Amino acid sequence: MPRAHPRPAATLALLLLAATPASADFTGWSTERVDRDGLVRISVFANFDHPLDRLDVVDRFTLAEGAPVFHHRDALTQGADSTGAGSWDPNFVLAPDAMDSYLMLGGGTGFASANGTIADQTWGLAGWNVPAIPFGDYLTGPAILVSTANGQNLAGKARRVEVGSFVLSPADADAGAIVFALINYRDGSLGFNLERRTQFCIGGPCAVPDCDGDGLIDAAEIAYGQSDWDGDGLPDPCEHKRGDFDLDDFTGGADLAILLSEWGFGGGPADIDDDNYVTGADLSILLSNWGPH
Repeated sequence: MPRAHPRPAATLALLLLAATPASADFTGWSTERVDRDGLVRISVFANFDHPLDRLDVVDRFTLAEGAPVFHHRDALTQGADSTGAGSWDPNFVLAPDAMDSYLMLGGGTGFASANGTIADQTWGLAGWNVPAIPFGDYLTGPAILVSTANGQNLAGKARRVEVGSFVLSPADADAGAIVFALINYRDGSLGFNLERRTQFCIGGPCAVPDCDGDGLIDAAEIAYGQSDWDGDGLPDPCEHKRGDFDLDDFTGGADLAILLSEWGFGGGPADIDDDNYVTGADLSILLSNWGPH
């Protein structure tokens, strides 16, 4: 595969599992970058720890951060470069090494590959012909990618499944974008069907807005039910952790009064260090964050 300016693969391990058993089955995301023809192609892979792990569905496929413009050179554009039309279907790709954007669950490209990746109708009709990834719908999602039972979605010896090729301008690739997805997969070693809310970076590096460091973008956490009473896009528990209990973007006397009123045993917001007691340790954290935020 020709590379004008090869760059090493970058692994982005953004893991979250809010309601499934802990295991190392899905181990994160990796990307491969190719610079050619004045464009950048970034291939994205879901990584697993077992060759029989299987990626079944990529649901709620959503652009979370960034404003990339995607390029297509597929059958719907007769191979000409286009940013306004084109297919996200790997079967419409004209050559395996094309500088073309598409979504897939493993397998090859082009009709001869019999790639079984399909999408729901929100991607449009022929060839999922929409210009860009829809933005910001974490709950219902704009797309579902499903593989038929031809084995293309198995992790295999490489222990990874390709989920997409994204062709961007160099400026968009360097700026980066974050894609959110709810992935459904089968753990080959345990035989469990699992799901994760997660995201990956196209290009970048991306600065993931993740105030609690749990691997899930803040906006998605709020969409899935985390409180944000002040509507600032930051989950309330993150603001509580800096002693801002009244959510006024200031740690001050009002917050100190709340902490002192909860002094002793308890696991409320004033228990900043999560040890089930409100003590001097929590007071120390509050005082270290004193002032505006």
